[in-house]
Amino acid sequence: MLVQLAAEQLQVPAADLKVENGSVFVAVQPEKKVSYAELTRGKRIERQLDQRAVEESVAEFTMIGKPVLRRDAVDKVTGKAQYTSDLRLPDMLCAAILRPPAHGATLKSVDTSETEKLPGVHVVKTGELVAVLHRHPDVADEGAQDCQGGIRPADCGAEREEHLRASAAVAPPGKTVADGATCNAARNWPSTPAKPRT
Repeated sequence: MLVQLAAEQLQVPAADLKVENGSVFVAVQPEKKVSYAELTRGKRIERQLDQRAVEESVAEFTMIGKPVLRRDAVDKVTGKAQYTSDLRLPDMLCAAILRPPAHGATLKSVDTSETEKLPGVHVVKTGELVAVLHRHPDVADEGAQDCQGGIRPADCGAEREEHLRASAAVAPPGKTVADGATCNAARNWPSTPAKPRT
């Protein structure tokens, strides 16, 4: 598709073009080229190809099957690579948030008295948000697990039925692509279960 767009923009036959490193260029005039970004310009492109895409031969592959050294390989195997969990800033606290176990459920009540007794632990309660904070994430997680609370389950019965009715009203009519008999015949599979061996 990009080659077709480039052929129109460069005003040359598509057969005269090559693709490499994010650009489409004229094979005999490599300086005459256009980048993918210039071809697409962030717009939606809807076209139908009138032919099959030309497949490259294995000899033309430039990336597939070629060893590529990862830039971060040495850092990862030596432990030097830094992840989000490795970041430690001055006076930084890690938070474990109490979350209801299901969508629509809410925290009815929470007792954090035992958690608040743990050294270095801070508890934040704002409305239904309850978070346990500590310098170490594992301590914050343990503190959150020690919180005692009640959960108000989601009342989704009527809402669920209403959602299903609304979805059914706008759903397009169903279309059968294939049935079981057609699939079995096409695959040459038996339509009945095989008898067990004795």
